[in-house]
Amino acid sequence: AEGMARLYEAGDAVTAAVHGPSIAAALAALAVKHAPELIARARSALLDPPAGFGPLPVVIRVGLERNAFEAPPDAAPGLAPALPIMIPPAVRRALSGQRRVAVATQQAGHLRIGPALWSDDFRLALPTWRQLAAGEPAAVIAQSAHSEDGAAADWATTAALALEGPIGERGELRPARGTWWLGSRHGDIDLSAASDDGVTIPD
Repeated sequence: AEGMARLYEAGDAVTAAVHGPSIAAALAALAVKHAPELIARARSALLDPPAGFGPLPVVIRVGLERNAFEAPPDAAPGLAPALPIMIPPAVRRALSGQRRVAVATQQAGHLRIGPALWSDDFRLALPTWRQLAAGEPAAVIAQSAHSEDGAAADWATTAALALEGPIGERGELRPARGTWWLGSRHGDIDLSAASDDGVTIPD
């Protein structure tokens, strides 16, 4: 998927005045489609108030200019990367072994999102048509699998992780920031000061 992206933040007066009706209609449609997840999230917030509903909601509108099916690279032999130790253990366990990810980049003001496969040292394999240049900023998103029927019971254990940073010389992501979700919990972690020294004990 490729196109221009615009971010509508809560409390934006221009957004409310000009785009309010269309955003409200889109959110209503999403609420109907994802009703089981929203109900589970509400229950989670009631049972665990500190988790709440996360940060203030935002809406991102992407005007697609190119949208085509692209098969991810074949899963060649290899291992999923070891996720940063600062990411909560429950999130790391949920994503353990997950090699299929999405890669998002911004080029010339355009958002580009596509499939990829990652392995040791966050090295990325992408479809043949897409190349990443060294130094290019990117975000890689990994998510635990949903149940096929979208059962609400899975919400509390659904995990996702977005790692942001520049692309290295060998086509690997060099994580500088991490954002994780686990059910209604979430967090942001600065990875730029992380050290690789020492020994890490597996969970």
